[in-house]
Amino acid sequence: MKKMTQWAAVVAGAVLAIAAVRTAAVADENAAKGDRIQHRVERMKERLGLSDDQARQLQQIFQEAHQQWQSDQTKPDRETMRARHEKMNEQIKSILTPEQQQKYEQMQKEHRGRGRWNRDKEKTTTTPSTPQN
Repeated sequence: MKKMTQWAAVVAGAVLAIAAVRTAAVADENAAKGDRIQHRVERMKERLGLSDDQARQLQQIFQEAHQQWQSDQTKPDRETMRARHEKMNEQIKSILTPEQQQKYEQMQKEHRGRGRWNRDKEKTTTTPSTPQN
């Protein structure tokens, strides 16, 4: 009987430890998403020379977009995602000065060139070397 009680305590301890780890992982994931938004705002503030007020508005735009994407029960199609992204870009541009808008558009062009798909295209479009006879 004593061994069975000890095993039950070990199993209960293991279950509680696993539950605690999973809870901490979920909390870390949620914090990381908030940190990602904050990092993005700070990077844009630095590159575009945003005021504190503009940075607060930008953070609000990102948080609202994130909440909208999280509230979807189904995976949105490509057109829905494109429309949301365009709406977010228009909201961002609306808080920027004309000079900042130009810098922002340049940032977008640079970002498009660094995507995973573009790297894959570069790898497949290189011409193989031909052996010399």
